[in-house]
Amino acid sequence: MQSRYIVLSALLCGALIANAGEMGDENTPATFWGSIGFSYEAHKQNDGNDWSDEANNQFSTTVVLGAKKSLNDRFSFAVELAGWSDLGFDIADNPMIPDSIEDSSIDFDLTSAEISQAYIGYEYADIHLKAGRMALDDTLSPWLWSDRTAGVVDISYEGLLATYKISDKIEITGAWIKNGYISSHFGELSIGDDGLFMLSLLDKDFEDTVVSVSGYYIAQNELLRFTGATEASDTWSLWGSVESVIGGFDAGIQTAYVDGELSGWRSTFALCGKISKEWDDFSAELILSYINDGDYSLMGAGSASGSSALWSDHEFDADTVGENQAVAILNLSQKLGAGSLNASGAYWSYDKRKYDNAYAFVLGYESELLGMESLVEYGYSQRELSNGERERDQRITIEVLRRF
Repeated sequence: MQSRYIVLSALLCGALIANAGEMGDENTPATFWGSIGFSYEAHKQNDGNDWSDEANNQFSTTVVLGAKKSLNDRFSFAVELAGWSDLGFDIADNPMIPDSIEDSSIDFDLTSAEISQAYIGYEYADIHLKAGRMALDDTLSPWLWSDRTAGVVDISYEGLLATYKISDKIEITGAWIKNGYISSHFGELSIGDDGLFMLSLLDKDFEDTVVSVSGYYIAQNELLRFTGATEASDTWSLWGSVESVIGGFDAGIQTAYVDGELSGWRSTFALCGKISKEWDDFSAELILSYINDGDYSLMGAGSASGSSALWSDHEFDADTVGENQAVAILNLSQKLGAGSLNASGAYWSYDKRKYDNAYAFVLGYESELLGMESLVEYGYSQRELSNGERERDQRITIEVLRRF
């Protein structure tokens, strides 16, 4: 069934290209985007695993092609196709499958393809609608959003998105998301009986200040099963942030709250603050955060998978549920040659239920040369358990991407 959808979308994409000058307004030609790239990530965990173990390596080459065409002055259609392959090298697992949902029944050394996005758009005055499969931006939806690996959307979402621009600086967005789609043979990810409802406000009306508020409701949230729940439950969440320029410094504060109806489960609350400054080719950022010992996850609409839009997201994804934790993160960046040398250090202090403390540091170089975006990064993390044991992880990441 999935292959039929891919073929259909490929034909539609080809039709858009072939008829770019015939469909819709001739003054609004079709737009295209895409990329080719590869991603390699190696891990060495604790002392018993080796860098060369296939289970500790992830490798994939990727190709992405997207097209958008106005059908008339109000309707448009967009499709994005993605393919990936390990090229037959049995050196690594395919990174298109998130670690949090790995299953022994899935063949990880994949050569596959998917429809990352396919939606109909509608615009009338200050109202913009999207219906279909789409990627969500973290500034729009911090609790449920789409990241990319080597250009490929990790998780797409199927549903309806509506945005109303009150003014040039204020907009309201509402969304109904029926389910997610993970970029692998895993396929559809059920969110709940009636899907997820979201309402968000983005306000840039104040000078040098951005205010963002997002609220969510999920009836019978199936994603809670990934965090140990034995049954689905109604779940809701509220996120808010204020970012401003104060005395030449960029500063901000962020809050997040998640709660539900599971018996015995505590609500989760987070408070973050950050301040940053740029001096010519050098920049520094300090982030401080507190997360209580709630049982609900701040990631992936409660699934504890995917990326978190919490500012204190780092090597541990800022999402150790059931633990009071204080977090301090320092990010440094120095422009060097055609790119930037980046360093980050983080420290976590837990309430010693399961963990005592943890620290991590990341050193990497990002560059853009001859149209190629590249990242080479090393990360080290160590978490001290309350019983005296340690969890260690070393990571090497290499990504190269050419957009077109």
